[in-house]
Amino acid sequence: MDRHSRAVGPVKSKDKAVMLVAVMLLASLGPILYSPSVNAHEGPNNVIWPMDGAEDTGWVLLNATGADTINGTQASADWVLEFAPGAILGNVSMDIRVDGSDGVAIQQPLLMSPDTGQVLFDWRGNGWLGQSFGFDSNNPHQGRLSPNADVGATVTMPSGSEITEFILEALAPADPFTSLQPVELYIQDYAVHPIDGRMYVAIGTYVVVLDAQSSPSTIDLFEIENSDGEDYILDLEVDLPNNRMLITTDQGFMHSINLTSTASNPDLPAEPSGGE
Repeated sequence: MDRHSRAVGPVKSKDKAVMLVAVMLLASLGPILYSPSVNAHEGPNNVIWPMDGAEDTGWVLLNATGADTINGTQASADWVLEFAPGAILGNVSMDIRVDGSDGVAIQQPLLMSPDTGQVLFDWRGNGWLGQSFGFDSNNPHQGRLSPNADVGATVTMPSGSEITEFILEALAPADPFTSLQPVELYIQDYAVHPIDGRMYVAIGTYVVVLDAQSSPSTIDLFEIENSDGEDYILDLEVDLPNNRMLITTDQGFMHSINLTSTASNPDLPAEPSGGE
């Protein structure tokens, strides 16, 4: 039997040096060929930090608590972000978002870093952010409104802010009727409150409340419920012992209105028909 054999001996030093250099080059190219993209996360016992990565916290809702009007203490909230020791932060951006229609608002906010004392956002002295209960200066709409446009009402907004939805609620009294041409009104009935002197006037499906001591004299206007614009009022009667206004309509219904708040009371039964 023939057996093949080869010489056995040490590898040449030249070949060994070439292999060692190749291993070093591959090791140095490892971080370039592989770039971790995971975020920092907590492990069972500690926090694991990658060599590189990104962190997107998304929108965070902060509930400021601890306000005390007696000693002047303002409400506050802490937001803690953990970073690896010695980490270098780059390309950091932050947005502040408020939505008063969704109940997210804050009064005179101050956003700062407690470690460095750097102020990030200061809105003190400018009122609410996310909602406003008044104009910057005095309300220009006191008394009756003038027929001309009024542009003297201002509200301060942060520079660079973006308004996606603006809702204006006018709660001040105003004239309920405004028309560019004569309006013909047909009064079906009227009643006078025997104590405060207010007059209730029935016009179509509406009841207009007049007060001679007010300017303008029209202080309220309401429509009877479930009228559909066709159930016209026929008669008004003041029921002072029960503090209510009784209203009858041409469809045979009777309604009850609270004299104090002009809110609707539960409707009375309809007019009986047939039999006795």
